[in-house]
Amino acid sequence: GLLSFDIGSQPGKEHEGFTRERDHMKYLNVLTVLFACGSLAGSTTAQVPPQQSLAPVKYSVTVHEFEGCECCECYPSCPCIFSSDSPLGGCRGIIVFTITDGTYGTTQLKDVSCAAAFTWTGKNMDAAMGKWIGVLYTPDTATPAEHEAIEGLLPALFGNAFGSLEQRTVPMQVTRKGDVHELVIGNIARLRIHGLAGSNGQPTKIVNPPSQYAFPEYFCAEADVHTYNDGTSSWSFPGRNGYYADAVLSSSE
Repeated sequence: GLLSFDIGSQPGKEHEGFTRERDHMKYLNVLTVLFACGSLAGSTTAQVPPQQSLAPVKYSVTVHEFEGCECCECYPSCPCIFSSDSPLGGCRGIIVFTITDGTYGTTQLKDVSCAAAFTWTGKNMDAAMGKWIGVLYTPDTATPAEHEAIEGLLPALFGNAFGSLEQRTVPMQVTRKGDVHELVIGNIARLRIHGLAGSNGQPTKIVNPPSQYAFPEYFCAEADVHTYNDGTSSWSFPGRNGYYADAVLSSSE
């Protein structure tokens, strides 16, 4: 079976010097990659130590959230970044982060990705912060130092969202071409989104969303493909919501 860990912090509070809340975060150059739901069969698993046991490590990273991309169960545009309830009574999806460049301690990071499937978030994602249930996927091509960096950056990337987060090391591929972002996790999950064009023909942008857990800016997107099946949970959400964003994250001085 899969092992899980408790992130161990309360909603809205800083965690070991890390936070994703905008008022407490210094933006460096972080690229959040991709959101697609699901867990992966046939993967290797490992227990992640509680995050509170990690000593603060200086980091400075550029992240793309698909290359800041996100996709979920809602129709565009997902109300979670407005701190509103999901019209579907809950939300499932995958968040993908790609660290395009940066450092974690002495480890140099270049195009290192991870993805988290959220399988339960409650009706209001802000209100359920700290209680989400999900699975973290890290690539089987990552080095031990890169895995350690991903683990250490979890509070910066996901804040205090998850109360239970399993970890799986899996084959995964993340690609981006213009406003088209794609994630493949083995034969379990696939997500491809494209920018949702506004009246000027360019992807629609949301600036300064109300949720304190959101990045300062998102581009709206729509899923061409969003499938997931881990043998327990499964869905197919074509035409549903997507976001992508760029951000810069660094540790507190």
